[in-house]
Amino acid sequence: MSIYPDGMIFLSIMEEISKLICSLVEMGCSADPSSPL
Repeated sequence: MSIYPDGMIFLSIMEEISKLICSLVEMGCSADPSSPL
């Protein structure tokens, strides 16, 4: 983890969380990837 700066870790975590939410909700998140939720 120490290889990446904290910002990179945070962004990657947020990306994984958003992917997880998208797969759970299943309402075409790929249509609007820039949307926070």
